[in-house]
Amino acid sequence: MKQTIFLLTFAFIFSFVSVAQLDKKTWLVGGSGAASISNSNLNGELFKSTKLSISPNIGYFLFDKFNVGIKTSFEYLKNENLSPIISYTAKYFSFNIGPFVRYYFLPKEKRTNLFVETSYQIKTRNSISAGNSSKENASTFSINAGPAIYFNSSVGIEFTVGYSSTKYKLMTGSYNTLLVGIGLQIHLIKDEK
Repeated sequence: MKQTIFLLTFAFIFSFVSVAQLDKKTWLVGGSGAASISNSNLNGELFKSTKLSISPNIGYFLFDKFNVGIKTSFEYLKNENLSPIISYTAKYFSFNIGPFVRYYFLPKEKRTNLFVETSYQIKTRNSISAGNSSKENASTFSINAGPAIYFNSSVGIEFTVGYSSTKYKLMTGSYNTLLVGIGLQIHLIKDEK
């Protein structure tokens, strides 16, 4: 019985689905979350990393299907040094901010659309390791792509796969990560009365 009610509710909601506002002068407000597990080599040391992030954003459609805006990110990162000589765990808490650009590929009338987004962010990171704390700065370039599925003309859920590369000012090399994420976006249009 519960499954029948769920299916009927789901069908009812999607029977009223209309397309998202991908038009010029539309605002995009929302955010995403991501999780990753990666291996890296920084300064000759091998690391296993677990990362969780939340990224709120706000953007404006300058043209149909083309959005620019500001994205922030709050991140938690746990690094485990896997080197045979030294083994330790460090925890990092970061704040990122910077511009993003997003483009939707399919006709804007579609209920499901594909998009690609790229961003560049400046990062401030606080770290805690073996009772010591420090602060460092970095820059991150990322690119994400995936489908956006719209519940109605204003709200859509997104599933993304992406890549990011972070370069720290005091380190050689970079921290490269493959990401899988999920997000929720709200499209707002200005009433032009």
